Amino acid sequence: MPKVGGVEITPGLEDEYHKNLQSGDRYIYSRVGRRNAMISRAKKKSLITRSLLQYFGDIWASLDFAQITGWDYTGGLMGLSGWQLFVAENSLRYQLGLLPSTSISHYHALKVGHIQTLEPLDSIKIAQYHPPDYFVLQKVAGFQTKYRPVLVKEDFSLPLQIQINYRAVFLIPGPPSKVSFYAIIRHDYQGKALYSEVGIDFETELGWSTDSITLDEVKGEVKSYTLFIEITGAVGVFWFDFVESNHSGQNWAIDPFCEEIDRVYTRGFDRVPQPWQVVNMTEGASYKSIYLP
Repeated sequence: MPKVGGVEITPGLEDEYHKNLQSGDRYIYSRVGRRNAMISRAKKKSLITRSLLQYFGDIWASLDFAQITGWDYTGGLMGLSGWQLFVAENSLRYQLGLLPSTSISHYHALKVGHIQTLEPLDSIKIAQYHPPDYFVLQKVAGFQTKYRPVLVKEDFSLPLQIQINYRAVFLIPGPPSKVSFYAIIRHDYQGKALYSEVGIDFETELGWSTDSITLDEVKGEVKSYTLFIEITGAVGVFWFDFVESNHSGQNWAIDPFCEEIDRVYTRGFDRVPQPWQVVNMTEGASYKSIYLP
């Protein structure tokens, strides 16, 4: 038998009582509980003494103009201020037991996508699907770790520009090999479903670089597209970040900063697709998000 309880509210205090209630997320823990109270001064002081913000603040204050400009630039690419990115980056380094960093790359930040192949016969092909509508995970404002599934309607139109920051370190034993990032666009023309491809072949051993390509037009009416990263016939490691799929005036890439490229959503979020899904992958190949010092 369920245990049931009740509360008697003093007449005249009903509004005050309901102001202090909040609903839990129906996808995670459906309940009604007490709204979090304001933090007292004593608790605030305790949090400040245990927080890393003062420690990071002292380091931030010691940075020169060029270093702060670098943080501001990369943070701006991610929708963050330089200070916010500085705290996020060094908090992650602290968790991993690394010393704080005073500089940031313009090519990557926080975590990056990581793909590895161990044998010449290894191959991996991962895809990010962009149908006309799909669900994504959106952070709930005011909560640090609460998210909700949100339906996105992607009104696809050309031109389509794809862009990626990457570093490839591969031994390519010989043809046939393919190391590339590309998009396949589905379009209808005279009653037929046609497919057009536009892509980037990665250069190896050149350090971090940015590459992009644009498809301006195809025959007929565009319907949808899919992004692919494919590595076949090459042994080595590939890192990537800041993925862009630009059309209709915005970047539609899912998880563009590669924080969890292999994440699989379950329970209440099972409608949200994995950012990058495996099309085919041999035993010696792998992909995941890692922190790159």
